[in-house]
Amino acid sequence: MSDEETIKLKVDLSIGLANAKQEDVIDSGILKADWDAMTNDKRDEAARVAWEEWAWEYIEGGWDVVGA
Repeated sequence: MSDEETIKLKVDLSIGLANAKQEDVIDSGILKADWDAMTNDKRDEAARVAWEEWAWEYIEGGWDVVGA
């Protein structure tokens, strides 16, 4: 395990209902030195991936056929 600092991200997820919002601060696992070397586009992509992995921990749903 590395003693190097990693980037923390404040993330949120909302489904558009009152009080239906989840917020956290997560460890992206990206080393600060690597983050500093990334372009803005690479940072956006890395943060999006980290957010998606976090968000899928909260998303659950399903579907049924009705009226067929």
